[in-house]
Amino acid sequence: PGFGLADNPQMMYFADSFEQQFGTPPEGFTVNGYDFVLITALAIERAGLVNNSNNPTGEMIRDSLRAVMNPPGQMVGPSNLAQGLQLVRSAQNINYSGGYGAIDWDDNGDIAGDITYDVLRVDGATGTWVTDSQQVIHVPLD
Repeated sequence: PGFGLADNPQMMYFADSFEQQFGTPPEGFTVNGYDFVLITALAIERAGLVNNSNNPTGEMIRDSLRAVMNPPGQMVGPSNLAQGLQLVRSAQNINYSGGYGAIDWDDNGDIAGDITYDVLRVDGATGTWVTDSQQVIHVPLD
């Protein structure tokens, strides 16, 4: 898989923020990990709200994951996370669209949406991986 579609505005926001914070561009699966953490944080907030709990269980959080990252709901991403938290706290529906891309989970936990693949090569002079291009495959949520 790819590391986030380069021209996705949420990816550009994430990459700029990451570089400002750490002084280096994100590498590898950094954006995927970031998205997973944000989805989990949003699911924890929702689980606490719908279960009237300050300490939601793992099962409560699990049951809230799709509710914060699948339609329906207002699109939320890294660039408007604070707004997303406010919407969750106001019992509003959200649909997290992260730095990696706008993906959802089907009933089996498989991802759907625009899946990005990077076409890589090794730079002979530096010995580092270089992204030559990106391919996007759309997988329906059905």
